[in-house]
Amino acid sequence: MSSPGSSPSAATEVTATAAAPAPDPALCPACKKTHTIADAAAMKQLAQTPKRLAKLVNRLDANGWKQSYGPGKWSIRQLVAHLRDCEMVYAVRWRKMIAEENAVLTPFDQDLWASGTVYAKQDGKQTVATWSLLRATNLEMLKLAGKAALTRAGNHPEYGAITAGQLLRHILAHDENHLAHIEQARATGRKPAPRAAKAKGAGKKAAKSRR
Repeated sequence: MSSPGSSPSAATEVTATAAAPAPDPALCPACKKTHTIADAAAMKQLAQTPKRLAKLVNRLDANGWKQSYGPGKWSIRQLVAHLRDCEMVYAVRWRKMIAEENAVLTPFDQDLWASGTVYAKQDGKQTVATWSLLRATNLEMLKLAGKAALTRAGNHPEYGAITAGQLLRHILAHDENHLAHIEQARATGRKPAPRAAKAKGAGKKAAKSRR
């Protein structure tokens, strides 16, 4: 028995320690968003993105490629060059994750790449074709590597550990973000339809005649 005022014996003291929760595989270490799509579904959508992009940039003229989705934002030409270069980086990251133990993933500065390699003057059509080929090659490699390969991880100096599957879902969200930007840029660059322009001109003449 302990004397009055004395602390309990260390032998009889029990300290409860809660177990650390397991990391949520749906939470993306890169963008900090939750991507709940399954790996197989993500790969299927990634395979369809090149056709969607080709449709978005179809029949763009020189001025069309220069259209931006907002003041100070990248043009369509710059956006597709960014998508292509990201696909090159992802190609290396996936291969390092799958083939190496404790792979180190090297970051890059997208703005320096855009300015240093002159995205604004690169051939848009060739860029889209190269990006589509890279995407097909990456997806083929991932399918051949198998499901277990998607659980393999690498370490990024900015956002820490990330698995090949998490990178897969992050890239899908990245695609959707920039395809939306291209859609916005196309919308801002569209000219009024001939009938609408004609009706607008007729309205102006009528307004003048009423003055």
